[in-house]
Amino acid sequence: MQATIVKVVLVWGLVLMQMPATSANASGNIWYDKFEAYEALNGNNWYTMTNANALGWSEAYLLQSYLNVYESSEQTQWLDKFVLHVDTIIGNASDLDGDGYLGWENYAASPARVVDGDFETVHPADSTLPRNWARSPDTSAANAIRTNASGSYKTGSWGVRITSNGTVFQSLRQSIPYEPNVIYTMRLNAKTNGSAAQGKANIYDHTTSALLATIIVNDTQWKEYEVSFVTPPVGHDVRIYLTHNNYTVSGGEVYFDDVKVSGRYPYIGLDGNLGLAFSKFIKLVYGSPDLHSAYLTKANNYLAFLENNIVPRWQYSSYIGNAWMTPTSTTGYYIKPTNLLTFSNESTWINAEGILPYNHFFMFSLMLNDLYDVTGNIAYKDKVDRMNTFFKNNLQVQSTGYKWRYVYGGQVEDVGHGNLDIYSALQLFNAGRIFNGNDMIRFKNTLVDNMWNQSLTNPKVGIVVDGSNNANTTKTLNLNAWTNLSQFDPLPWKIAAEQYRGISAISSPGHMLTLTEIMKWDPEKLVNRGFELKSALDGTLPARWERHNATAAQAYLDSVNKKSGSYGATIVAGGSTQQTLYQRWTDFTPNASYTLIFDAKADASGAGGKITVNNRTTGTIIASYPFYNTEWQSMSFTFTAPANAGDMVNIYLGHSLSTIANAQVHYDNVKIRRTGDTW
Repeated sequence: MQATIVKVVLVWGLVLMQMPATSANASGNIWYDKFEAYEALNGNNWYTMTNANALGWSEAYLLQSYLNVYESSEQTQWLDKFVLHVDTIIGNASDLDGDGYLGWENYAASPARVVDGDFETVHPADSTLPRNWARSPDTSAANAIRTNASGSYKTGSWGVRITSNGTVFQSLRQSIPYEPNVIYTMRLNAKTNGSAAQGKANIYDHTTSALLATIIVNDTQWKEYEVSFVTPPVGHDVRIYLTHNNYTVSGGEVYFDDVKVSGRYPYIGLDGNLGLAFSKFIKLVYGSPDLHSAYLTKANNYLAFLENNIVPRWQYSSYIGNAWMTPTSTTGYYIKPTNLLTFSNESTWINAEGILPYNHFFMFSLMLNDLYDVTGNIAYKDKVDRMNTFFKNNLQVQSTGYKWRYVYGGQVEDVGHGNLDIYSALQLFNAGRIFNGNDMIRFKNTLVDNMWNQSLTNPKVGIVVDGSNNANTTKTLNLNAWTNLSQFDPLPWKIAAEQYRGISAISSPGHMLTLTEIMKWDPEKLVNRGFELKSALDGTLPARWERHNATAAQAYLDSVNKKSGSYGATIVAGGSTQQTLYQRWTDFTPNASYTLIFDAKADASGAGGKITVNNRTTGTIIASYPFYNTEWQSMSFTFTAPANAGDMVNIYLGHSLSTIANAQVHYDNVKIRRTGDTW
């Protein structure tokens, strides 16, 4: 354990005032501009913090959005930002609980041990006191009083004022329950009237007369303060005192509000969501040889950190205990720590078995699956498959889609937390495990048939997955994973994009992540550009691409011939007609100039390769680009979009010569960029 830690937390408005002003955005792309505007204002808000809540719910989404926007734009500035942030975050990790594993802790979700710390409830026997608080040593309301006078509270409608009399400490106090030998944090809002008496909050072990923690209040403006301490062994009388720093000064006034004392614990979901950002970077770098010189050392360092700290702490920590359970030969899940009271509201959603909500352990599962992909450690795969099997076993068919619970046996899942469930199902489907194409169609239907209001001019999405309260929602902007169901249908992108198109600015890192998923599935740029994702009902076909005059043996996903990632696309000539893969190109700007960029190579047969932009409506070839290189090469060409936005335009990938049977050509990273766009 460590010595007492004291920190003053600046009010949020001051933090925002110190952020750089947003730049004048003119990338030419609506999604990128919204992303960049939010990042310019908020990109530095969280990564220097040590609070797991800020890191796991805010910074983690920011980091994941950096990776998404890099994959769309190939601008390494986003990877450099990512590395700066992660190096700082890992540098701030500590072993506060003494179990040998580095990490971060959070107090926001744990029970607040102070009763009526916001002073909103009156004492049943004394209207001048807040509930459960007592005066000490004097009993006069003139010395310590609950008040709703203007300026005497920070939030709500009530605070307390304590006035010094120059002869003895005046205070409000109460005894607090605790778990022994655990790190707790006291936090509060307070201010003084400027007197030299100042203010003070103490945590005091009355049994041993030991002072455990102190906060000094010395500002005339409301500030949030916090201090951490280690609780004593079981059975002690631990008290909180709100008082003055110098009782000999008369007339000193100190005001308190929002007083909380909570255990400071690690949480698997927060570890998982932050760790997922790390693991996505690791997997990206491992799968991209062009990134090795600049980032492979960082990826190796992050991998070592995850494997040596974050992964084992949830099974082998002496502080947390074993949180991993395998109830059957095929299922498994993580449970809440059995020896720590980590959730303030667990009675409302934790089941008898202590099983965590799906989204909590899916964040960890998503990270573990990335680690399996880069290390081949079968133990990671086993845990991932068990968790997803447990989830799949508890899905219910509802109309054309699925319905499931937030937690096993609990309430219906909501759209926001459901993002993690959808991410996990997508990850396992694309890995060829647990979920099949029919499952994915049902998940897609959950959104487009059950939750969506069927409007693209004013799209709304119900806030629970069965759509039962659609009438109670306006716009549901937390659609990051749901947007990725565009792998199977263009509609999820349209639903998300039309909600974001009309808002002037996004307001959270979760929205930022959704915005980068919208960027990924923007049909103006082509979709599934790197062929990493497969069609729902044909595992050999890249999602959202179609075959023309070709069989599954002639146009297919290829895990061997690829430029980066896990897959490329290979086309084999039949010797007579042209075999192709194609994608319908939509949402283009009429008469605008576009550049098509791609990686490709052909075999030595002489058949070469060719990309064709074909206006099917007018029956004309807009552009055609042949090539004959036999090593991977990045190429590009420019063309002008049709004058009519409604024209049907297809992008065809094929051969330059179609008459050489069995000739092969390989493609990867096929994308379209409008002239002037940043990405």
